[in-house]
Amino acid sequence: MPPDATLLVIGEVPDRFTANLRQLSPALKCESVPVKTVLAVTDYKGRNWPLALVFSDPVSTAAGKSETRILLSRARDLMAQRVMHISVVDENPSQSAWSLSDSLALGYLALGSGVCDSRVCTLYEFDIHSYKVSPDWLNAKNWANPQRWDLPFEE
Repeated sequence: MPPDATLLVIGEVPDRFTANLRQLSPALKCESVPVKTVLAVTDYKGRNWPLALVFSDPVSTAAGKSETRILLSRARDLMAQRVMHISVVDENPSQSAWSLSDSLALGYLALGSGVCDSRVCTLYEFDIHSYKVSPDWLNAKNWANPQRWDLPFEE
């Protein structure tokens, strides 16, 4: 990320986490957007951040699975080229607001898990630049065959 880049922070990220980020990259600018704003607004006036950080915690937020799905979809589709999602899993995983299969369904990849404040946190990533590798056959040479446009139709 360029040194003058702005990190978009969506949701309630713990102060300790943003302090660690600022320690690693002092020039990093953080712009915070509340979850309710992201859920309510559908037009971001062409603004596209290089990186968005989404933090979801089923205990401290009332966002359920459907709201989390909308939040992550909007962050991915409208707001940032790369999205990092930190999901906190409650002590009772059956009541967790988010799961690995939910992330995979939206195109996010699980990067790893760790314990934070005696709770499991999982880091997911979506990067538009590495989301899908284009197959060899998908190119201008094999696609439209313009050299055949003037030939008679073959049945």
